[in-house]
Amino acid sequence: MRICIYILRCFVFTMLIISLLACEKDDEEVTIFSPRDKNWEFETEGRIWSSPAIGSDGTIYLGSHDNYLYAVNPDGSAKWRFRTGRTIRSSPAIGSDGTIYFGSYDYNLYAVNPDGNEKWRFETDRYIYSSPTIG
Repeated sequence: MRICIYILRCFVFTMLIISLLACEKDDEEVTIFSPRDKNWEFETEGRIWSSPAIGSDGTIYLGSHDNYLYAVNPDGSAKWRFRTGRTIRSSPAIGSDGTIYFGSYDYNLYAVNPDGNEKWRFETDRYIYSSPTIG
C-alpha cells in the first residue's frame, strides 16, 4: 500500500509540474503554455534541443543551435543572450549563487553570471552535448 501511494503521489506531482510548465519545442521557438492557454512565445534563430532551466527569480535559460544561451523574463521578453562559438545542445544548470553552467559544441564548458557576463570557461578536447550537474 505504501509503495502504491508513493508512486501515485510521484505521478500526481509529475503531472502537476507538466501541466504548470509544459514546454513545446519547434524548430526555432520555445512556447511555454498552460494546458488551456498559450502565455507567450520566444523565437530564436536556431533549433532548440536543450531543456530550459528556471532561475529563482523566474528567468528561463535555454540554449539554441544559433550559438546563443538565452535568458528570458517570465513574461516572455528577452533579458539577454550570450554567444558561444557553436551550437548549444546542453541543458543549463543553475548554481546556488545564480551562475548558469552549460556546454557547447565549441568544446567549452561555460559559467555565466545571472547578468549575462562570462564568469569563466573550461576548454575540453571534444564538443559538449551533455548537461552539467551540480552536486
